[in-house]
Amino acid sequence: WLRARKFDVSRVLQMIEEAVRVRASAFADDFYPDAKEALGVEPSVYINQYPQLYTGHAKIGCPLFISKPGVLNAEGLACITTSENLMRYHWHSQVHGFGAKLKERKESDPNFKRFECICIVDLEGLS
Repeated sequence: WLRARKFDVSRVLQMIEEAVRVRASAFADDFYPDAKEALGVEPSVYINQYPQLYTGHAKIGCPLFISKPGVLNAEGLACITTSENLMRYHWHSQVHGFGAKLKERKESDPNFKRFECICIVDLEGLS
């Protein structure tokens, strides 16, 4: 937070207040437990326009997330959903999707303690 605002404490506090406000709204809706309802379209349609998903686990046991922003179809996304629905879907994905992956891993391996994610971002196609 500090680095993002170049250590300007007043701007950091403003950023935190905004984050708390945004989170409170999502919290009031239980972080959108239904992915289709959050997004306004089947999640597979969204992933077709912007390939990014959790797939398996890294060697250290935590979930593996792969994103391909180089093939993002912005026009396609604009046709199928709204920016507000995208935010709802990302809340859903983080709280319900990522949270479920961590819970599953903990249940299958009681010694699992790496509550983090390995992200692979494929930049091919970006200039």
